[in-house]
Amino acid sequence: MPPCKMKIILGILAIACIGLLSTKSVSSQTSTGEAKPSEDQPHISEKLNAAIEDAFKNLSHRKFGVRQTAIQRLVNAAPVILPKLENRALLGDVDFQNHCISIISLIGQNKGMLEQAIATMQRLSNDPQFSSSGRASGELFILRGVQVSRAIRSLTHSGVRVNQIGTGGPVYSVSSITKDEQCKYLKLFPKLSSLSMGGTGITDACIEHLSKAKTLNSLNLTTSNISSKGIAQMKSLNNLSRLSLSGTVPTANILEVAKLKQITSLQLSAKLAEDGLKAIAQLPLSSLMLQNIEVSANTAEIMRDVKAHQLILSMTSIEDSDLEWIKGCKAASINLNIYNAKKLTDKGIRSLENTNITQLQLSTTGITEKAMEPIGSLKKLRTLTITNSPINDESLNKLSELKELSQLRLTGTKVTGDGMAAIKEKLSKLSYTQPAATVKKQAKKDPNKP
Repeated sequence: MPPCKMKIILGILAIACIGLLSTKSVSSQTSTGEAKPSEDQPHISEKLNAAIEDAFKNLSHRKFGVRQTAIQRLVNAAPVILPKLENRALLGDVDFQNHCISIISLIGQNKGMLEQAIATMQRLSNDPQFSSSGRASGELFILRGVQVSRAIRSLTHSGVRVNQIGTGGPVYSVSSITKDEQCKYLKLFPKLSSLSMGGTGITDACIEHLSKAKTLNSLNLTTSNISSKGIAQMKSLNNLSRLSLSGTVPTANILEVAKLKQITSLQLSAKLAEDGLKAIAQLPLSSLMLQNIEVSANTAEIMRDVKAHQLILSMTSIEDSDLEWIKGCKAASINLNIYNAKKLTDKGIRSLENTNITQLQLSTTGITEKAMEPIGSLKKLRTLTITNSPINDESLNKLSELKELSQLRLTGTKVTGDGMAAIKEKLSKLSYTQPAATVKKQAKKDPNKP
């Protein structure tokens, strides 16, 4: 073969090899920049693909109107265009990248693809090789703001109460959630600290959403369909320190609550079986509130060594015998509130003698002025409230040793302002009284006397 022909053939082969390597390089670059494999992308017809390619070319057109038309055409091509926008943005110059970012943002806000647009923008903003990552971060902030606003609007329209810090600030409290689907929005509130929910529409599925609310500090849960398994999943809520359960709460759920070591304050407004009470009593809580505790023969033994620092009790319609167990309770601070208990008499109050009660409220009970003697033995008592009782001024003398008493509220009694003035002189820390203590009038000084 003549040398000249051999050179021509070798030249053709070299060009073919260069073309093959170039195609392979572009293919590799595209595959590494894509958010999803090409087989996962929606099918695009040849006609639509051609229109999309023309629109991409016109993003760099010198005329503003042509560029704007191209942007709108690409926005209208959602959802098939989103993967292409991300890939093209990774390969284009800065101006082209910024156009792609704007289009992704518009698709997210106007084409029902907010979550997909946020995910795309997140990847672009986190890519250290992407020249316009700062612009992507700015648009990501805007998209997330839109997402939160829509979540708040959706929740409020469904009857949920959403509280924000200031006008348009972060959400810190959500209440009245009644359905699992409402819980999906909780992950969008990074400052959420308090949540109240309940009803049969709340199941374990809600707890799965709740696990993403990492800042949650307080949870109020009323009768629901959450199982013991759902309660166990709350272990992932490391910041959850306050838990309130009310209504119907199965014993199995109570036993799981006892395993939540991050809880420091627990409020139970539900009937507790002895197994549940025994488990709760052993929790080293800062505060334990029990409402309408069912007293049994074993209550005294169970509650004797309760581990909670402060024990708050709310009781109604009780009798004298229902308070006997308290005299053996070793909690450092006991807050006792009793309502509508006509069968509770002075005899029952005797069970409270010399206990660690710091706050006592007796509303509409059967006590008389004789109850003031055992109440006067409560050396740690700081607040005393008695309503609808025949106690009188003279009976207040029994309180003269309560050196820590700071508030004394006596309504519906025979106590007068003069009686309050007398006891206030004996108790230096007593700053608030109801009725108000009578103020002694100072005698006017005679100007003629030296």
